[in-house]
Amino acid sequence: MHAFAHLLDLFKRLPPTPRNLTFMDIAGYSHYENVCSNILAFYFDPKEDHGLGDLMIRSLFSLHDKAVNRPVNSIEVIREYPTSNGGRLDLVLSGEGFVVGIENKIYHWLANDLEDYGRTIDVAAGTDKEPLKYVLGLRAVAEVLPDGFQSITYEQFWEAVEDRMGPYLSKANHKWLQYLLDFIQTTRNLTSNAMNESLPNDQFFIENNEVIERLFTERTHFIERLNHKVSQLKILVCEDPNLRSLLTQDPWIYLKSVLVLDFIPTEDLNQIALDLGINPNGWELTILGRGRSESFLAQLIQNSPQLLGLRSCERAQNGRRIVKRWDLEAGFEEIYSDLAQFAQQVCDATRANQEPVS
Repeated sequence: MHAFAHLLDLFKRLPPTPRNLTFMDIAGYSHYENVCSNILAFYFDPKEDHGLGDLMIRSLFSLHDKAVNRPVNSIEVIREYPTSNGGRLDLVLSGEGFVVGIENKIYHWLANDLEDYGRTIDVAAGTDKEPLKYVLGLRAVAEVLPDGFQSITYEQFWEAVEDRMGPYLSKANHKWLQYLLDFIQTTRNLTSNAMNESLPNDQFFIENNEVIERLFTERTHFIERLNHKVSQLKILVCEDPNLRSLLTQDPWIYLKSVLVLDFIPTEDLNQIALDLGINPNGWELTILGRGRSESFLAQLIQNSPQLLGLRSCERAQNGRRIVKRWDLEAGFEEIYSDLAQFAQQVCDATRANQEPVS
């Protein structure tokens, strides 16, 4: 136990690890090259609704091995540009005096025929346009690339974009600007994963792995013991004919830790449920009306003296009304007695509420 206490003390001293979760991470699309290429195509087009004009193409030009100064008022953006040998180049940007070819790499290896791609861009450029060729990826390509392709990383590109963004902000569409910032953070998250960068707290878990594994094992056994208590209470309910007669189905256990009692105390099928759950903080009994029965339950509580205590009761995060809590040390007899008594009170209140006024 001393080892666990020392471990927890060390853990409490660690700063929280920032997640930097993005919308694309949540959607699960962050690692798809086609999705990223579609987004790049949108922001590279100065005429699109983002309002950022030529920010992206100017930033790209700034990273070229030699200075590029071309007018970019009108750009044709082409996705999946067909190459001479039947391949597909991710992005081609054709403007006045230039043709840009971009091969976008996220997690896949660079196995493309860059010589074929390069010849294709040269043909598209002809004699009056400058061919510019880039491999854009999470990592830089160490070796010299064929046919004039230049390796640039997303981080290099985003730094160039951020350096030039200021003058563009006044005309930017706020919605599309936020999406761009989210996309930038997404690729930065992917870069960290690709480079196997360690987070500040990783060393703690590496150094204490053995003790942490033991701690998780002990906690698992602890939770199993708690859940076993729920199973024991279920047996008590099933063996009580009075309480069992109120239920519309056998009591059942949800997620191993919650005993669920369903009963319909009225003829119009309003359904009420009692959930008795256990966790390391103790026992908790909650009440809810299923579906449309929530309004019926609210009316019942308001009109019934038997349920007076529920009018100002605490609400759980899911909106359920918390009837009562017990410590883990509370005995089965006490918890079961309170549960049966409250279930009977709800049924009695329902019958009283339905009796005609004489």
